[in-house]
Amino acid sequence: VSHHHKHPVIDSLMTLGVVPKGPDTNFGYIQVCSDVDTSKGEPVKVSWHSNCHALRIAKSVEASKSLLRKLSNVELIELEREEECCGFGGTFSIKEPEISNAMALAKIADIKKTGVKYLISGDGGCLLNINGTLRRNNEDIKCVHLYDFLLARLEGQSIDDKGVSDERK
Repeated sequence: VSHHHKHPVIDSLMTLGVVPKGPDTNFGYIQVCSDVDTSKGEPVKVSWHSNCHALRIAKSVEASKSLLRKLSNVELIELEREEECCGFGGTFSIKEPEISNAMALAKIADIKKTGVKYLISGDGGCLLNINGTLRRNNEDIKCVHLYDFLLARLEGQSIDDKGVSDERK
């Protein structure tokens, strides 16, 4: 049995009518309401990082990418090597930092080929790992969680205010 936890932004998305209300609303099973106006926000190109769990266990990648495709003014640019791990893998990145870094650099090279400004994913660990590697290499690509991206686009907020924080507190 899989256990999924709602992202804090889910309540806002439910209120906006983007996701149906109910106990089964979670990352892998979101259904977008067809009557939601998604035209807020400037045109933007994004790429999607498929985390290993969503890809191999939850099999929720297509549901997540379909959410992005339904947003007007959002162009989803597919990664050439989308199914390759970013190198986070929980404790893997701690136990094997050199291999993890090489994997993250390969992922970033793939992202850079797309020319996007934003990388979207549903996994916080992957986002932190990729974001850290991007920052250490002075790359100007912003990592944003799927729910934060959706909320920003639907409410007309700046995506730049939503990404993974670079600040240490």
